[in-house]
Amino acid sequence: MKKFKSLSITAAILAIGITTATLSALPASANYVESCYEQNCTVWFSHTGDLQQWTPPINARNMTFQVSGGQGGKSGGQGGRVTGTLSQIPSTLYVAVGGAGVTGQSANGGFNGGGPAGSGSNNEGSGGGSSDIRLSTNVESRIVVAGGGGGRGAGITPTASPGGGLIAAAGKDGQGQGGGGGTQTSGGSGGLANGTGTSGAAGSLLNGGKGGSSALYGGGGGGGGYYGGGGGGSDTDSSGNDAGAGGGGSSFADPLYTSNITHFTGVKSGHGMVMIEYQLVPLFQSIGAQTQLTNSSSIDFQIQLSDPFPGFSASNIELTGDLGTCQPGTLSGSGTSLVYTVTDCVDGEVGISIPANSIAEQSYSGPEITQSSAMVTVDRTAPTVLEITQEDSELIIPITEPVLQPQVDNYSFTSSNSACQVDSVAASSAQLWLVTLIGCEGSSFSFTIVANSVLDLAGNTGPEADTSFAVTVPEPAGSAVTPVISSVAKPPNVLGVPARERSPLVSLETLPTQDSEVTQAPTQRRQAAQSVITASTAADPVNSSLGWTVGLAIAGVLLLAAGLSLKRRGISDLLVG
Repeated sequence: MKKFKSLSITAAILAIGITTATLSALPASANYVESCYEQNCTVWFSHTGDLQQWTPPINARNMTFQVSGGQGGKSGGQGGRVTGTLSQIPSTLYVAVGGAGVTGQSANGGFNGGGPAGSGSNNEGSGGGSSDIRLSTNVESRIVVAGGGGGRGAGITPTASPGGGLIAAAGKDGQGQGGGGGTQTSGGSGGLANGTGTSGAAGSLLNGGKGGSSALYGGGGGGGGYYGGGGGGSDTDSSGNDAGAGGGGSSFADPLYTSNITHFTGVKSGHGMVMIEYQLVPLFQSIGAQTQLTNSSSIDFQIQLSDPFPGFSASNIELTGDLGTCQPGTLSGSGTSLVYTVTDCVDGEVGISIPANSIAEQSYSGPEITQSSAMVTVDRTAPTVLEITQEDSELIIPITEPVLQPQVDNYSFTSSNSACQVDSVAASSAQLWLVTLIGCEGSSFSFTIVANSVLDLAGNTGPEADTSFAVTVPEPAGSAVTPVISSVAKPPNVLGVPARERSPLVSLETLPTQDSEVTQAPTQRRQAAQSVITASTAADPVNSSLGWTVGLAIAGVLLLAAGLSLKRRGISDLLVG
């Protein structure tokens, strides 16, 4: 959609988006009109009799100018013109539009340097003012100047000198001499008088010289310029062509700020004029997604422009980063608000970039430098709870990626003891939870991370299934039963051998003393014998002899007991049996 905008500062100061001029400390006399058709804009400055301040848009590019000086009075010489390009665009410009000269005795010259007319017949013309563009209010800061035309002298004088050119034309001679034209280094010389009147004054920086005066015919004023033209000489002779015309003012262009300069002489009638044309190169005011982390497979990158960019399309956009499976998307929206959608993304990082000068639009291209968005991290993997471990009264729960703070609904807990409870569940870090238990000594319990209850920073939920830890907590070490150790009696001193040198005691089965006990089963007697045989011995010789002695004595006792038993039962019975 095409657009047309205009701004008139005579009525009000308006701010219309980024495509209109931003004004500050503007004089009350400012009078310019700014209009834009699509990206092409023009500013017209007309004569106000004062400096006008203008601030170019920050995205103004390819700025050209046309500066014309004012015409000299009494239909004098027309103003010069300078056209070219501002190779540097200052942040603020000051514009002076030259006023046209007027007719009259000692009439003031046009605004911005026109020389006053001489006096004599009340038919003298003053010089036209120059027009210029400046960096400040000082004359020395002028970077473009178009000279004004010289005024005609009184009487029947020929056409006055036009303004403009690096060396302006001199004023035409009557009987009084015409003033000289301004140059790049000095003002034009004043014209000599004819008769008893005064000569014209020389021009100077900016200002044209005053025309000479007499009792009959005054000279024309010099035109304003980079250097002004000289005033024409007066005439006191009533016959002839009468007084001289003023010289034209010179033009100027600063090579540090301008290029492609062309000078014209004598092209502007009436007041001067300044016109500036430029193109608005759209600025990428912002580019990026609304989030830097997402679990979505598609990402919308918002692109905000200062102005519409007709040549901009999805083909001008490149994907950057660890793309994974992300696919180039589509460009939607209109005007200055656009959206570029990237699709089919899995885990990774993705951004967009618009290379410098990749967008061509007629005589300009953009952006001036590569525009890139911040990276967006795509995380579509659910968090997983790793193996839960226990240290004393804490459960340690590691998680595969950063997650949100734990909540009550993240877990469940059961215990065989009502006193066994979860005291707290807290994040030691974004990937580590600590569970503190109380009253769980000697209790069995189960702690479970509930499936799909844990949320990572991208919005994924996990784990896919319940993750549990079940344990039976043993009794504390202080409550265990201490083993009871039975004491052993101190053995007697046998055969004068000290206790520390004796063999270990032999377990002996007490022999019965009654008949019923003597008649025990052979098995019992075998056990008694075995108790004798399994007695431990020592390698010590003394202990070894003692052991044999005791053993033989016991064997003798046993044999004696057996004999007595046989005797009591009777030998004959045994034989018969």
